Amino acid sequence: MALKSAKLDKRPPFNGFRAKIRAWRIKERPAMAKVGKFKGVTIREEVLKLLDANMDQVEARRRAREAFKDIQLSIDHCLFKVPHEGLKMKESYEVNSRGLEVFLKSWLPETCPPKAVVYFCHGYGDTCTFFVEGT
Repeated sequence: MALKSAKLDKRPPFNGFRAKIRAWRIKERPAMAKVGKFKGVTIREEVLKLLDANMDQVEARRRAREAFKDIQLSIDHCLFKVPHEGLKMKESYEVNSRGLEVFLKSWLPETCPPKAVVYFCHGYGDTCTFFVEGT
């Protein structure tokens, strides 16, 4: 019995089908509202500056993080209630080979050697700080 040739299969490849669905979904989506076009909502000047900021720049990301710090602290989440006494926390910025500052944060036990290593790499470093400390 001979194997079926791929050329004889009339079905389009799955990746082509997926690309067609993705293109169809993109066409159907409404355009996002532009900054300043929020009806009936007053937006403070500081928030508009954050929305217009270039988040590729480290200073803009730091300003945005600081602006929403109070909101993050007001969230009632179970992770924020876990005590973290006995942990030595350290924040720093290291410069990588391309000259970019990379945010680093470590939580090390104060009284014993570490038993494991967990590495977070999700977006920018404010995520790890937010979920562990709520700051």
